[in-house]
Amino acid sequence: MRNNRLAYNLSGIVRMLSPRFLLPSVENLLRDLHKRNDIEYIKQRVDYYCQMDSKITLDESAKNISCVRFAKKKTMYNFDAYEFTRYFPQDFKAHFEFGDVNYICPKPSITKSRPIKAVLEDGRLDSNIAYKDGKIVPFSNSTLLNLEKIRHFTFINDPYTFATKQDKLFYRGGIYQAHRTQFFEKYFNHPLCDLGHTGHKSVHHAWQKPKISIAKHLPYKFLLSLEGNDVASNLKWVMSSNSLAVMPKPKFETWFMEGNLEPDIHYLQIRDDYADVEEKLEYCLRNPNFAQEIIHNAHQYVKQFFDRERESIISLLVLEKYFYYTGQIDSLRI
Repeated sequence: MRNNRLAYNLSGIVRMLSPRFLLPSVENLLRDLHKRNDIEYIKQRVDYYCQMDSKITLDESAKNISCVRFAKKKTMYNFDAYEFTRYFPQDFKAHFEFGDVNYICPKPSITKSRPIKAVLEDGRLDSNIAYKDGKIVPFSNSTLLNLEKIRHFTFINDPYTFATKQDKLFYRGGIYQAHRTQFFEKYFNHPLCDLGHTGHKSVHHAWQKPKISIAKHLPYKFLLSLEGNDVASNLKWVMSSNSLAVMPKPKFETWFMEGNLEPDIHYLQIRDDYADVEEKLEYCLRNPNFAQEIIHNAHQYVKQFFDRERESIISLLVLEKYFYYTGQIDSLRI
C-alpha cells in the first residue's frame, strides 16, 4: 500500500485547480452518517483529534481557509489540508501550524503533530502543557489533521515471515537529534544491530551508509523506530510489516494516534536511555511467539486506517468541530 509521490502531487494540483462549485456539500457527504454502525468509533476518533470543549473567538491573525489553496508556495501540507477544507466556506478562519510541530500550538490551530498528553504522578492527565516560549496554553489548541500523508501514512505488504528474517535490529535514517546520536553511540558496532546514518556527510561520517528502499529493510526481524523532530515517520509502515517495531514510549502523535499505542502490545518498548535494547532483543529471539503476538496486534491497529471513506468522514467532522468551537458553525452532527 505504498504512496506514489508523482500521482500524489498531481492529484493535489488537480484538486486545487478544480472549480469548487462542482463539489458536493458537506451535508451530502455526511448525509448517511447516523446510519453507520461505527458512529461511536468515529466520534471517539473525532474527539481524540479535536479536544476543544468550549467556545473561543479566533484573533485577527487567523486566516481565511482559502489561504491553503492560494498559497504561493504549494506544499504537501497545502495539498492535504485543502482535500477537506475545500468543502467548507472559504471565508471560514483558522490558524494553521504546518511542519514538524513538537509543542502545543499557542493559538487554536490545525496541525500535523503535537506532544502526547503528559500524565501526572497521581495518574491524572495534565490538560495544560508549557509552550516553547514559557507560556501555558491549553492542550486542546492543537487539532490534528492527517497532513503530509505521502511521508507519514505509508503502509506495506511484507513478503517475508518473521521466522525467516535475520536476527538483527535494522535502521537507516538521518542522525541529527541528540537522542538518535545517543543510540548510535551505544549500538552502532553491536553484533545484533545494523545501523546507518543516511543524512548529510558533514556529520557522523563514520556511521555513513547509503539510503535504501523500504523493501530492503524487510529481511530483518527488528526495525528501529526513533522519533526525530516530532514523530517517527517510519512507524506506520514498520507496524504494517512482519517485523517488530522497536522504540521508546512515543512523546509525540499524529493522525496515527501514537498516544493510543500500548508498550509490548503494539510495539517492543525500550527504555529512553536505551540500556535494555540487547536484553529485549534477546528475549524476543528466545520467545518468538511473544514477538509475533505484538506484530499481530500492530497489524490490527493499522487496519483501522484503511477505510478511506471513513477516514474522509472523520477528517470532515474534525474540521466541523474546530469551526463549531471557534464560532463559525451553529451545531455539530455528533
